[in-house]
Amino acid sequence: MQSHHEPPFWKADKLDPDVREQLLKIAQDFIDTIEVRLDPTDIIFTGSLANYNWSDLSDIDLHIIVDYSKIDEDRELINSLFRSLTTTWNDRHSIKIKDYEVEIYIQDLNEKHTSTGVYSLTQDKWLVKPEKSKFRLDKNKVKTKAEAEVERINAVEDALKEGDFVDAYEMGEKQIKRLKKMRKSGLSSEGEFSIENIVYKVLRRSEELERLYDLTNRAYDSAMSM
Repeated sequence: MQSHHEPPFWKADKLDPDVREQLLKIAQDFIDTIEVRLDPTDIIFTGSLANYNWSDLSDIDLHIIVDYSKIDEDRELINSLFRSLTTTWNDRHSIKIKDYEVEIYIQDLNEKHTSTGVYSLTQDKWLVKPEKSKFRLDKNKVKTKAEAEVERINAVEDALKEGDFVDAYEMGEKQIKRLKKMRKSGLSSEGEFSIENIVYKVLRRSEELERLYDLTNRAYDSAMSM
C-alpha cells in the first residue's frame, strides 16, 4: 500500500485534465473502430492506479460501461464477444500514459463494482473514492495456492507433449474457467485484496496465465488438425 496516489495522474484529488482527455479519446477511438455499436453509460478509470496499491507493474484499467441487456439477452455470448474485441485491441496496441500501459475493458452496467477506487472520466469525479488502509498479506498462503495452479498448468503442458490433445484442451479450458471463477469469488467476498484475486494477479504477472492460454490454444489446434 502506498501513502499517496501516483502523482503524475492526480491533481488536487482529481484526475489530471490532460490524462482524462487522452483516456476519453482512446476509449472513443476503440468504440469507433469496432463493428458493434456501443452506447456507453460511462467511461471509468479504475484499478490500482485509482487506488493506493499501485506499483511499477500497474496498468491503466480503462472500462467502458455498457448496458448488456440492451444489446442481447445472451449474456455469455456478449461477454465472449466483448472479451474478444478488447483482447484483439489490447494485443494490437501498446499505448502508454506516464509509462503505464492502457488496458481497455467493456463492463456491464449491472455488474457489481468490486474496486475500492472508481473515477468517472465522463463526469470527471470519483464514483468510489479510495481510502488508505492497512493490509497484511499472507504470503505463504498466496505462494501455496499459486504453486498449485502452476502445477495444474504444467499438467496441461505434459498432456500436450504426450500427444493427448483433446485431454490437454479440456484440461486447459477447465483451468481457465476455474481461475476466473476463483477470482470472481474472491472479489465478491473480500474485494481486490482477497487471496484469490492476488493469486490471479501473481499468475498474470508471472505470465503463467499467458502460458495457459497458449497451451490450450495449441492443444485445440492440434486436436482439430488432420
